[in-house]
Amino acid sequence: MSLAELTRDGFEIRTTSFVPAEAVTRQSGKVSSDALIVTLQKTTSTAVCFYTLKAYVGKKLTTIPPCTVHR
Repeated sequence: MSLAELTRDGFEIRTTSFVPAEAVTRQSGKVSSDALIVTLQKTTSTAVCFYTLKAYVGKKLTTIPPCTVHR
């Protein structure tokens, strides 16, 4: 699901965390850019979204579906 779909569904953003490129590269094993992790909550359900900083700044959050929902 995308961030836009989640917020329309009633999820609220709880935290936004910046992840430096070095940490993303170390975890993924390939050269990567800075990233953001956004966590959302709706009652007992949570969602976690992972975006590159480029996508976040480029305002493509409404179309990219990088979110995982845990119900």
